[in-house]
Amino acid sequence: MISIPENLKNIRSIWIVSAKKMSDTNLHKGHRKNVRNRFITEGSLDSFKEHEVLELLLFYAYPMKDTNEIAHRILDKYGSLQALLNDTPEGIMSRASVTENVAVLLSIIPHINRKIALSRIKKGISLAKFSKASEYLSYLLYGCEREKMYALLLDLKKNYIKSVAIAEGNERTVSFSSKKLVDDVLISKARFVILGHNHPDEIQYPSQEDINLTTEVKNLLSPLGVCLLDHIIVCNSDYMQNYSFARNGIL
Repeated sequence: MISIPENLKNIRSIWIVSAKKMSDTNLHKGHRKNVRNRFITEGSLDSFKEHEVLELLLFYAYPMKDTNEIAHRILDKYGSLQALLNDTPEGIMSRASVTENVAVLLSIIPHINRKIALSRIKKGISLAKFSKASEYLSYLLYGCEREKMYALLLDLKKNYIKSVAIAEGNERTVSFSSKKLVDDVLISKARFVILGHNHPDEIQYPSQEDINLTTEVKNLLSPLGVCLLDHIIVCNSDYMQNYSFARNGIL
């Protein structure tokens, strides 16, 4: 029986390992190309499952790794793509065990969407309908971990003039400066105001403090000839499910 020299055995082992790595690399390259071409051809992500969307995104963070496996692992920890993308970079690094570069890439996506959405609301656009005002406020308050309040200032035709941050608070309450609100209303010559603030805990009903504040603002604006149209609480990922004081008969 002919024995194979030990050095040749080692060379053979190295060659087998190298060949397998090359095969795996070629397989990943082919798969990546197919996924990218699928997106380019379809022009949307409608047919993609959540792990496939994440896999495609991770191509640009991991040039050589199997991102399908990584995407499944990350989503197993978060449960959904939305929960993942809504997390902070620090949270993603800790929970998903990824680098800072990967965490920033993932967490920046919703903020890009917010920028684009806010850019669509320009001076002169009507915010008379609840749907438009609620959608705008949802983007405006996206990512706020504490309660924050904005006033949307509208002209006589209920067209948008500007939005003004008028208060910040803790997790369940906000306090505002009446002088700040009045000054902005008078300077902009607003005739209507829509208040909006968020509930980070997603409680979908107003607190007694929210109701009292709404009454206070209404009484503050009325002598100025300015009408408080609505107070919208951003408390749901679906902006149509946000709480409206006007729709619930409180205004």
